[in-house]
Amino acid sequence: NSRSQQLFSVSRPLLHQPVTMAAIVCQTLRDLDAAGSGQVSKTDLKKFLQALDPQAFTEDTVELMLAAVGTNTAGTVNINDFVTWLGLEKAEEHTKPAPSHVAIVGAGFVGTSAAFALLCHETAACITLTDVNTTKCEGEVLDLEDGARGSHVAVASLQEAGQADIIVITAGRGQKEGESRTDLIAANTAIMKSVIQGMQPIKLSAKIIVVSNPCDSLTYVAQDCAGLPITQVFGSGTLLDSKRLRVLLAKRCLVNPRSMTMFVLGEHGDSQFPVASLANIGGVPLLKAKRMHGVDLANEAKQSASKAYSIIQKKGYTAFGIGRAVMEIVDCVLKDKETVLPVSVRVPGHNCCLSLPCVVGFNGIHRIVDQVIAHFSEAEAMLYARSIRCVQEALGTAGGRPQWQGKRSLTMSVLGGPVQNPDPAACLNYPQPMPDAGLRLKGMHVAVIGAGFVGTSTAFALLCAAATAHVTLTDVNTEKCLGEVLDLEDGDGRIEMASPQEAGQADI
Repeated sequence: NSRSQQLFSVSRPLLHQPVTMAAIVCQTLRDLDAAGSGQVSKTDLKKFLQALDPQAFTEDTVELMLAAVGTNTAGTVNINDFVTWLGLEKAEEHTKPAPSHVAIVGAGFVGTSAAFALLCHETAACITLTDVNTTKCEGEVLDLEDGARGSHVAVASLQEAGQADIIVITAGRGQKEGESRTDLIAANTAIMKSVIQGMQPIKLSAKIIVVSNPCDSLTYVAQDCAGLPITQVFGSGTLLDSKRLRVLLAKRCLVNPRSMTMFVLGEHGDSQFPVASLANIGGVPLLKAKRMHGVDLANEAKQSASKAYSIIQKKGYTAFGIGRAVMEIVDCVLKDKETVLPVSVRVPGHNCCLSLPCVVGFNGIHRIVDQVIAHFSEAEAMLYARSIRCVQEALGTAGGRPQWQGKRSLTMSVLGGPVQNPDPAACLNYPQPMPDAGLRLKGMHVAVIGAGFVGTSTAFALLCAAATAHVTLTDVNTEKCLGEVLDLEDGDGRIEMASPQEAGQADI
C-alpha cells in the first residue's frame, strides 16, 4: 500500500549504503545511548538521521519511521527494534572486524621462532601453528602461550590455516649430503603442493609468505597452485640477507643498521648480489661514506653471505634472524605500512621469482619499486641477469613451464664466477661481533648469562620488543654462544658476546 511504499522510500538511503556504512550507522545509534539502556531519544534520532541525509529524512518522514517502529511511554525508541526494522542487523553482524589471524605452517626452528617474534611484538591477535608432527606442534604451542601477553596461540589444521589473514609457510626439508639442488627443489615442491592443497579453499584475501627453501623456486610454485593473485603470494627472499650485510657494514660505519639503506637482491642463495648504486647512509652514497673508503664491498658481501654457514656450524641451525624478518613482513601487511622490502616476487617478463625492492602493504605486494632495474650499474645489471638464469635453470623454466630436470654441479658465488660449494672451514673467518677494543656500551645494558634455549629466547624477546639499548650473551661454551649471537644479531644487530666480567658491569 501507499504507506508501505512511503516507508520503504524513507529507509532506502540506509539500505543502499555499503555494508561497512550500515555497521557504522548501527554503532553510532548505540553510541547515542549514553545510559546504556538500549534506548535513544526521538530528538537524538532525528538529529542523527537528518545529519546523515537531510533531503531524505525530513521532519515528516522521520515521524513516519518513528510511528512504524514505535516508541515507549517515555517517548524513546528501542535501538534494536529500529535496527531490525531497517534490516541492518545482519550488516552489523557481518562487518564486525575479525581478530587478525596469522597461520604458520611448519613447527620447526624457523616456524616457532617466527611465532615467538610475532608474540613478543604483539603483531597479531591470533597465531596458529600447523605441522605434520602434531605432538611436537602441541608442545610448541603450550610453550609459546606461556610467553604470550595479549595474543592467542593455538594448533590449527591445514584447512583452518587456509582461512587465516596471513599464511607463513616454513614447511620443508633441508638438503641431504650429496643431493643436487634440483632434487631438493623437486622434494620441497611436493611438500609445498601438498600443504597448499590441504589448505584449499584458501581465503580469497589471504596473503601467503613463503619462507621454505629454496625460497625463490618455492614461491614460484606456490604462486602457480594457490589460486590467488600472484601479488598475494611472495617469499621472504633476501630480506634477511640484506639485514646481514647492513649489520656488517653498520659496525664498520658506527651507525645503527636501520640508518643504512642497503639491498641484497636476486636469488636468496648463491647468485645474490649487493646493490651499491641504491645504497646510502643518511642520504650519503654508501661507497662515498668516509668509513667505507678502501672497503671491498664484494668481499664484505661474500663474508655476509657465508654467515649462515658459520651459524649452522656453531649451533646447528639458523632461526632468530629469519623469525624476526617474518615478523617485519607480517607487520607491514597487517598495518598496511607500505614499506619497501627486498622480497621474492614474480620477475616481470620472466618465468621465475627473485627478490626486488617492493612496496609491501595490506594487499601484499602493492608494486615493485618503479624502474629500479634502470638504476643498476652495468655490473649489477649483469649480476641480475645471471641470477635470473640461475633460478630459471634450477626451476627448468628458461623455456616455459617447470620441468624439474637437469642438474647444477656448480653453485655461483655472490660476485664471482662458478665456484664449488663453500668450504665450511672458511666460515670460521667471519668477523667476531665483539669489537677489538672491548665492549663500548651506552644506555641500558642487559646481560644474559647462559646461551641455552631459555637464555637465547630471553635475548630474542628483548630484541623483538626493543626493550633495552644493549643485550649481551655469555656462556662457557663460547663457540655456541658466538653462533647464537650471530643468529640473534640478524634481527637487529644490537647484541654482542660478553665475558663474565663484562656481564658483571651490566645494569640488569
